[in-house]
Formats: sequence, structure tokens, C-alpha cells
Amino acid sequence: MLIQGGRVERERYFWLAERLGDEGFAVVVPQYAADLAITGGERTHRSLEEARDLGLVGEGPAIVMGHSLGGVVAASQWVEYPKDYAELVLLASWPASNLEVESRDERVLELVGSEDGEPLSAFVEGTARFTDLECHVIEGMTHYDWTDDATDREIEKQGTVATRPIEETRAEAVSLLLDFLDRR
Repeated sequence: MLIQGGRVERERYFWLAERLGDEGFAVVVPQYAADLAITGGERTHRSLEEARDLGLVGEGPAIVMGHSLGGVVAASQWVEYPKDYAELVLLASWPASNLEVESRDERVLELVGSEDGEPLSAFVEGTARFTDLECHVIEGMTHYDWTDDATDREIEKQGTVATRPIEETRAEAVSLLLDFLDRR
């Protein structure tokens, strides 16, 4: 389950879904009203159930991942539906401070770019409550390198620029993600 960031069209994450699909993973990228997953948590779970009903994904626990605000939703789903979601992957994100992540002891992966725009200490603090956290900083990656076609406004808002080509940072991020998934 791949959950988009706030006000970011889900299609901008298809590069990642396609890359994971090339490795044999079924990836569901739900559609949310106004591109705001934060207002449609039930849509996330319903999308997983629909994918199972159609035979697109298996019955076992899935992995839920989200970018930025989508990571907040992913963490919430991970806590709320422990039988449906095994691991959690946060892409430049952390859970809401009031979410009781301590109730889960399954693996969590955090991937964040060194040029994200948020201080790295915010990610460390935001994920410190997880009991089994694997965290990687991808040198030179920005917050919007997770998406295709970052707008000028998004780039200006993040306040940083990539220090490595996007192809390199994405390749490193996908390699780390696949390594995590392969250890299931």
C-alpha cells in the first residue's frame, strides 16, 4: 500500500509503484479526494480490501508505506489494523505524536533525504518511539525527489536543492527499500 503525500497526485508516485512491481510486488496506490490521504484513512483500508477481493494481492499482512503526510496516514493504518499491515515504511515522514506506535513491535523502515528541507533531528525525534526502526539517510535527496514533476512552488517550499542526480538518489532509495522487503 503506497500512500501519497498531501496535495500530491498519486500518479507522481507511479515511478516507485512500477519499480516495485518490476520486482514482483503488488502495489496499491489509492485515490483520495482532493489528493489528501489524511482525510480518507478509511479509503486506504478499503482499497486494500478491494485489491484482495479482486485477487490482486494476497490475504496475508501487507506493507503500508507513505510519503510525507501520507506517512502519517500509513502509520495510523499500521497501528489501527495490525492484522492487515505487517511492516511500515516511512518516506520522509514520521507518525503523529499522539499515535500509540509503541503498541506494535514489527519492523519499520524510515528513508529520508539529507536535503529534505526538515532538520534530520526532526525525523530522529519523530520516529524514536518505534521499537524496531531501521533508518537510512539518502545523501543528496530532497523531499520531492520521491515524486515526479516537482513544481516550482514545492521546490521553493522545501528550501533545499538536490546535491545528486535524482536517478542516483532514487536508485539508492529503492535498493534500501527492496533490501528491507526481501528480509520479510
